[in-house]
Amino acid sequence: MSRGMRIAVGLLAAVCLYKIVVFFFQSVPQSQVRRTTPGALNSGKPAVTNTQKVHSRRQKTIRRAPAANPRVSQVTRGAKILPKPILPTPILPKPILPKPPTHEEAGQASPPPREKEAIPSSEIDLFGDKWIVITTIQYPTDAVRTMASQPGWKVVAVGDQKTPDDWDLENCVFLSVQRQATLGYKIHDFIPYKHYGRKNIGYLYAIQHGAKIIYDTDDDNELIVDSLADAFILDLDQKVTDMLVYDPVGQSHKDQQAQMVVNPYVHFGQPNMWPRGFPLSAIDPQNAVSYRYKKAGPEIRPYVQQGLANGDPDVDAIFRVTRKHSGAKIDLTFDRDAPPVTLPRGVMSPFNTQNTIIHEQAFWGLLVPVTTTFRVCDIWRGYWLQRVLWEVGGTLSFHTASVYQDRNEHVYFFDQVDEFPLYNSSKFFVNFLRDWVPPKGDLFSQIQDLSRKMEKQKLWKLGDVELMTAWLQDLTKLGYKPPVGNKAPMALQNNELSPLGDFQPKSLPSSLLKMPNIRQK
Repeated sequence: MSRGMRIAVGLLAAVCLYKIVVFFFQSVPQSQVRRTTPGALNSGKPAVTNTQKVHSRRQKTIRRAPAANPRVSQVTRGAKILPKPILPTPILPKPILPKPPTHEEAGQASPPPREKEAIPSSEIDLFGDKWIVITTIQYPTDAVRTMASQPGWKVVAVGDQKTPDDWDLENCVFLSVQRQATLGYKIHDFIPYKHYGRKNIGYLYAIQHGAKIIYDTDDDNELIVDSLADAFILDLDQKVTDMLVYDPVGQSHKDQQAQMVVNPYVHFGQPNMWPRGFPLSAIDPQNAVSYRYKKAGPEIRPYVQQGLANGDPDVDAIFRVTRKHSGAKIDLTFDRDAPPVTLPRGVMSPFNTQNTIIHEQAFWGLLVPVTTTFRVCDIWRGYWLQRVLWEVGGTLSFHTASVYQDRNEHVYFFDQVDEFPLYNSSKFFVNFLRDWVPPKGDLFSQIQDLSRKMEKQKLWKLGDVELMTAWLQDLTKLGYKPPVGNKAPMALQNNELSPLGDFQPKSLPSSLLKMPNIRQK
């Protein structure tokens, strides 16, 4: 075969092969054409046709639904698969079980009732019109138990950091340091811990819970009377006429000091003693000061009443060092028959917080300062209270002993250091108070004016000025209204006095003292 023939036969064979291939692709469906993805080429895995994918999806659909379901068994390409219907869960009625028999029906004893956790009685708020206020760092003493048994009286005990947390006594409210912080009183933030001034919180609590009369005392003062009504004037309208009005007349020295500050211990039979806070310059070593009296009239309103203490009464460290035998305890008795005596306007005397009745008209004067020393704070309170008391027609009265005081041993040197402002400033303080002229305005504004001027005179510090402001704000918040009345009557003139022949002060024995009594019975 020639070369040209061979080329012609090759071209004809190529055309026939091309037509065969074209015919093959036209006769096979596109879904069966093998398609190769780049990933299959790279991984060496065989390519998957569309027909295989459809077949796989059909198999999965059949596995998801039962074969008996015609919706699945007749699946064709492009058909939708309906979701399985959600049928409501039937609600079955609760079975009625038979009621178990009671213990009585079963013939068994009933179990004891479940006990609730008891709340200490001292954490329950009490209400009353007569309150006893104390501070304490120990468990209830016998003296406190006696106070709590007084008919008609409630007790509030103010704790400090050393007071036991489980302090509890019937008819008493215990204010722990944690509870004090929850009462909402503004004065709380101005009172330091380990300070007698925490007693101020107890005063506010008593006022908030209905107090009309407050008995101010300590947890070591043992009552020696059956009832506080036997020792004090609780009803001002009924017993005030049984009181004497007190006015000193200097016999050996008639200076102004002898006329403005009196020693109440003389009236009650102990002329050789003087109370803590009494100006040293007013001490009469010869007992030459005598007293004259007249019956108290209806104008005398003893809003504050100080009771004395038998045993070891409240005297300063100088007395204990100079008038008492070393190592011996003082055990004295005041005249139980001496009538109460009141101080008119212009006459002052120191008094403490250890056996004192305060009527509602003088609640504004309960505040104990916190920037002074411990041995000074209650005496300073007593002096400024007396001065403001004159502006509302009130007076201070003294009553014979109604408690017995058995004091623990003190280091007298430390007491002297603590009492130095008393020795140095008592006379100045009395003169300052007598010269103070209150500004016009209500009673609270006058008290704030006096407080600021006391700070300027260095009688206390700025902290007490701020404490006083918070105290008056707390009183206002509690709804307390200060009294509005006429000023107390001035000290009686000599020509107005009439001596009472039925009473003359006694001079009782002073046991274990270095100096004998000069006066005779």
